[in-house]
Parts: sequence; C-alpha cells; structure tokens
Amino acid sequence: MVYSLVCIITLPLLLLPAADEPLWAAFVWPVTTGVPCLVLGEMLRQQRDQARRDVRRRRVARLRQRRLMAAELHDTVARDLTYAVMTGEQLKIAHAGDEQLSRELDAIIEPVRTAVAQLRRGLQSMTTDAGDDVVLRVASRPPRPLAQTLADARRVLADRGASLEVDGVQLLAEEVFTPGTHQQVLRVIDELVDNAAKHTASDGLARVVMDADDDVFDCMVTNTVDATQNTDAALSSGLGLVDARRRVETLGGEFVVYRGEARWTVTFSVPVRVAATG
Repeated sequence: MVYSLVCIITLPLLLLPAADEPLWAAFVWPVTTGVPCLVLGEMLRQQRDQARRDVRRRRVARLRQRRLMAAELHDTVARDLTYAVMTGEQLKIAHAGDEQLSRELDAIIEPVRTAVAQLRRGLQSMTTDAGDDVVLRVASRPPRPLAQTLADARRVLADRGASLEVDGVQLLAEEVFTPGTHQQVLRVIDELVDNAAKHTASDGLARVVMDADDDVFDCMVTNTVDATQNTDAALSSGLGLVDARRRVETLGGEFVVYRGEARWTVTFSVPVRVAATG
C-alpha cells in the first residue's frame, strides 16, 4: 500500500510537471512525500519479515521439542514396557507346567502388549504429522558404545596435548538400570564426553566419574577450560546440554551445570533399581 501510494503521488508530478514551474520544482513534492513513505514502507517490511522469522523459529522449536519427546518416550516407556513383556514371556517358558501362573502372566502381558502397540502408533503419528518419519528409526538405534565415545575423546584430546581420566565406568555394565533408562543415560554421557573433548583446554585434563549409592546413579564430567578463550557459537550451540538436561529430568533425575573461570563441570543423577545397591 505504501509503495502504491508513492507511485500514485509522484508519477503524475514527474510525468506531467506544471508548465510555469522550473524542472527542479517538480521534484520537491515527490521528495518530501515519497521519501518518508518509502522509509515507512521499509520499516513495515522489516517488521513483517521479523515477525515471519519469529513464527518460523517458534515452529521449528515446537517441532524439535515434539521430536525429542517422541524419542524420549520411545527410549524409556516403550522400551521398558517391551522389556516387561519379554520378561513375562520368559517366565511362562521357564514355568511351563504352572498353568495358574501362565494365566496370570497372560492377564498382565496382553494389556501391556496392547499399550505398547498404541504408544508406538501414537509416537509414529507425532513424528509424521510434520512429514518426518525417521525420528522413531533414529530413536530406536542404540546409542554409540561408551568405549567408542571415550576412545574418540582421548584421540581428540591427545591432539591438543590433553588427557582423559575415567572412573566407575564398570557400573554401566551392571544391571542398575531398566533398558530404557540405560539407553537414555548412555546418550547423556555420550553428549557430555563429546562436550568435554570439544572444550578442554590445551594440555588440560577431562575426567568422567560415575558412582551408584543409595539407589541413585551419579555421574560427573569435568574439564579444564581456557578462561581467555570465548565459546565458538558455530561449534557450540548449547542445544546438546539442553537435550541432556531434558533427558535426565524425564528420568526423574537432576542435572547441574557449573562454569568456573578455569573449569567446566556437569553433574547429573538418576534413580536406579533398588537391587543395584542392596
């Protein structure tokens, strides 16, 4: 509308100037009215473009949150329910002669199996609404083995003269978690170790310490940082820590990040099986 108004006002004055006026006078009115109109038009266009960018950014954030939620539910609830069904089936095979136990197990297994199927269909619809049908396939993939993550981190750190110390990693091989929780904890540790390898200062030290006590699994990842070096926004968006925090909180745990002058420390704790420490 603004640009149309400028054309309507200025074109007649430029094309049909008054005969008794000098040529420069024909530009006075178009300049005094056209320039402010153009400035106003550009301001309105910038605001409109900014509003559209904000809408796109919010849409991407909602889609990303929905994808993460679907992945977390698949990793935890769906996987643990599937594990419960498999355990029930194994008990039926182990006690094949006990008909009463088989009937009781069937009464539990069938509703759980139905719930798992409904949950997976719901998660599938959550991811395909936006045309993305690969989220569940990605979520169903196991996390990268921790041994590989640690080896990659050591190689990256060695290139900068830094080192990595690990303590308590054997706890992850014990049956302290349900399968879904184990999957999520491994993803969180992978993310934290990758961050430590990325940000550890030259000739510095990164440490990964794990412990299980009082029905809680604790993990601390800490590394020295160069206080004089600013974070590279292109290499560190902070989204990895946000996702890790959300995963831990989904498991009912706590996630704490502390950035000191010369050290970065991340700790998290999640509940474990009662039998793990008993």
